[in-house]
Amino acid sequence: MEGKGTELCWDYLKICETHAEHLKQGQRLIRHWSTGKLEWVDVSQDSSDRVSNKNRDHGSGHSSSTVEAAGSTKVLPKNEIIIDKAFRDSCIITAIPTLADFMGKEGYEKYIKAIEEAEEQVKLKYEAQQQSSKFRNRPLVEEKAVFSQNAWDDVDWDDEQKTEAILKVENNSKTMVDEVQRVQLDDNAADNWTKFYEIHQNKFFRDRRWLFKEFPDLVGPFGPSFDSTMSESEIEKKRQNETFVGENSNFRILEVGCGNGSTVFPLLMYNNHPELYVYCCDFSSKAVQVVSESPHLETNRCTPFVWDITKENPNLPFPPESLDIVVIIFVLSAISPEKFDQVFQNLYKILKPNGLILFRDYGLYDLVQLRIGPGRCISDNFYFRGDGTRVYFFTEDEVEDIFKRNGYTKLDIIVDKRLQVNRLKKIKMFRVWVQGRFQKISSSLNSSI
Repeated sequence: MEGKGTELCWDYLKICETHAEHLKQGQRLIRHWSTGKLEWVDVSQDSSDRVSNKNRDHGSGHSSSTVEAAGSTKVLPKNEIIIDKAFRDSCIITAIPTLADFMGKEGYEKYIKAIEEAEEQVKLKYEAQQQSSKFRNRPLVEEKAVFSQNAWDDVDWDDEQKTEAILKVENNSKTMVDEVQRVQLDDNAADNWTKFYEIHQNKFFRDRRWLFKEFPDLVGPFGPSFDSTMSESEIEKKRQNETFVGENSNFRILEVGCGNGSTVFPLLMYNNHPELYVYCCDFSSKAVQVVSESPHLETNRCTPFVWDITKENPNLPFPPESLDIVVIIFVLSAISPEKFDQVFQNLYKILKPNGLILFRDYGLYDLVQLRIGPGRCISDNFYFRGDGTRVYFFTEDEVEDIFKRNGYTKLDIIVDKRLQVNRLKKIKMFRVWVQGRFQKISSSLNSSI
């Protein structure tokens, strides 16, 4: 029984992805245990078809039971199993006789575990596609409704608000730091971030579960795996006979500026496919320590390491042109603008041809910039906070130009203008972020870059 139960799990898992299209066409999947065949049955029939199906003689020699599906009735022999996968929300498995009776207790428990894992993984994979029409689609139509929900998308600023933002930036930029302090802030950048993580560790950032909505590329060409037991065994096989860790996995991601793992851990959690390998780095040794000591770290799927991405000729755990995607989210803003080019030249060398950089960072006139007081300006749109960490605010054109001059082509770029509200205190918070996807043009630029 255990063998058949496990086999049935994988029969189900294999058809999960294609199942959705059949379901939308009004079909259901039937497994014929007598022949071992899977058959899609059209249950979107008119009343005459339903009558004929209800009285249909399967000729199986087994007594029949009536099953209701999508508004039509079909009679099935008792040795057949219907597997019904709702597109995103749930798994419904109906069996005659019961699955537990058919499989035995142990096989049934493994089956249900696999189904639950499959449901979660399939939901994740399709969420980016299914919610793309909903995500960032919360327009504020009437001002009186502003406190009716927590956030609004693509909120345009009126002339008065724009003028006020410009004046605030002019005011907090009047007094620049001197050269000595500027150099000190740059020299102490890693130490200041280390102190930051010593204080906050894993208490500061929330998991960035919006990643897969904003960047569906992170799901990868292989999609998520479904069964944790199989995934673990396949991962163990992948780690054998590698010249560098992660070599045998064919979808490799690097997160730059991993912090406390708010990006890398969701990546590992929601995609356990053996083909995925994740590297993550930070120039703060404390940040890397926090990630390395986290119970969420899967050491056979992820390698944290210290790397200052503004430095040339680093010692990396992978060879050149070995990465499919580099994620750099709220990281570039913490680096001196004169080092931006070196950052993307370094990343260019480790990306595969046509590899992607997924970018998101602070935009000009974001709430954070407008709240900065006088005396903290290092250079235009570049400031330091009270703890010594620094932050830069980008324009869309500026981001596009940085990538273009360093050998990347723009796939898409947006300015995400979002109004967040505190409904209890009736406070409005206008956020501005710049986000884009950029692709390495070719490997021919390596010699010059």
